[in-house]
Amino acid sequence: MARLKEFYKSDVAPAMMSKFGYKSVMQIPKL
Repeated sequence: MARLKEFYKSDVAPAMMSKFGYKSVMQIPKL
């Protein structure tokens, strides 16, 4: 689970921020 969380923070979260236009990291859905 730790590796998935690291991947999520480093790759998935920034991609979601740019795709959906989130202004803050707190708006991104959590795992």
